[in-house]
Amino acid sequence: MKTTTSIELSPQDLKSLVKDAITELEKEKDNNEALTETFSFNQVKNKLRCSHSSVKRLVNEGVLKTTADQRKVPAWALNEYLQNKK
Repeated sequence: MKTTTSIELSPQDLKSLVKDAITELEKEKDNNEALTETFSFNQVKNKLRCSHSSVKRLVNEGVLKTTADQRKVPAWALNEYLQNKK
């Protein structure tokens, strides 16, 4: 047997709930974009302020992850590398 519950909300409470839901969706969207964004090795070398060969070395050593074709570095991998570097 299914039970239902009814809740009465004031217009202000409803507005607050909708606002919170939109804020949460925006955060999820930002997180998803960070998961799919990628950088070329040239962009990574500029961000890290190092040489192209240093980026290649980090990739070859498995310290810096790349996409399956090994041509790009995902934003999450660069962020992970920078956090572990500290």
